[in-house]
Amino acid sequence: MYIHFKTLLKITYLMLFYRKFTLKRFTFFLGFVFVFSFCWIINFIFRILDDVFYPGYKKQEVKKPVFIIGNPRSGTTFLYDLMAQDTENFSQPKLYQTIFCSVILYKFLRRFYRLQTKKKRITKVSSSKFNKFFDKFKTIHQIDLNKSEEDEALFFLTLLSPSLYFVCPFIDKLPWISIIDDMPEKVKLKLIKYYQNSIKRYMYLHGNNKTYFCKNVMSSGKIKLIKQAFPDAIIINSIRHPYKAIPSMISFYHASWKLHSPELLEASKETKALANVMEGLYKHMLKCKDYIGKDLMVVKFEDLVKNPIKSVKEIYKKLNLKMPKNLNLKIAKFINKKDHKSKHSYSLEEYGLNKKEIKKELKAVFDFYEFKD
Repeated sequence: MYIHFKTLLKITYLMLFYRKFTLKRFTFFLGFVFVFSFCWIINFIFRILDDVFYPGYKKQEVKKPVFIIGNPRSGTTFLYDLMAQDTENFSQPKLYQTIFCSVILYKFLRRFYRLQTKKKRITKVSSSKFNKFFDKFKTIHQIDLNKSEEDEALFFLTLLSPSLYFVCPFIDKLPWISIIDDMPEKVKLKLIKYYQNSIKRYMYLHGNNKTYFCKNVMSSGKIKLIKQAFPDAIIINSIRHPYKAIPSMISFYHASWKLHSPELLEASKETKALANVMEGLYKHMLKCKDYIGKDLMVVKFEDLVKNPIKSVKEIYKKLNLKMPKNLNLKIAKFINKKDHKSKHSYSLEEYGLNKKEIKKELKAVFDFYEFKD
């Protein structure tokens, strides 16, 4: 396990002393510290025990893992859910498996779940309460402990993750957590080892000779780190027009900020800083395209929504994989069953942003992806 103490100290100062003290922010932060500490300590203990009782995980191969990476609100979840219909080729971690990443914990939770009676499942009750806490976000992104999810929780536990901006809105005071590829080499090497060992643990128990497949909207700033950890990894970049993705992402963060800092307005310094972070992620992803080389595939949001099955077929061609016979039917049923159209519409103007400034800042991005005004 690894933790970035500089971030821990900084976030503590920012949440308790940087702005005028509020009971709501203090209470929220105490809750965060308790939950974070509990998860970190549990992982720390059981990962040590893994080394004693299941050292074989270290020899686990992770061949050609596939990562869907794109800025938040760019269709990554939709694409991920489509690919999740293929359970023959891919193994996708569930949210609880990224929060508690240990071979022993995986085995314990699986057995514990099976031992419970069908009428009274403690895990089901606990999961329902966890999911209910995140109900306020379900129209933007549904969070479910037992659903295939991105593996950003692994990085969150190191305190080197842009998802910390949900907890601490003072973004300009924590600039180093957005582009992890720019961190000192010593830190990155620790993260790489930690990430490799985490994925190996998961695949050791859940791989079954399948391909590790995950999506992460927070990984645009750690592309090089992922490729260093897994040199043969395939990166699928889901891209959406900045005019659409940026305000949608800001709305997601604001929903969290209202829990602890409701005084923050839609058009605020913090909102502008968050927009700058996303602009930086767009630029970094573009900057890394040559580094990724032939292992990169770009999927445009508009093409994905217009013809999802075609997009999936192109991915299989890129991966040189044969699609299961019934996959088209399963995808079609999934699309018909789910409503993937957003129930909300967000504009740059309501967050104090304008198109002219964004286009100027992202000129190279607009040119490369041929985005129009």
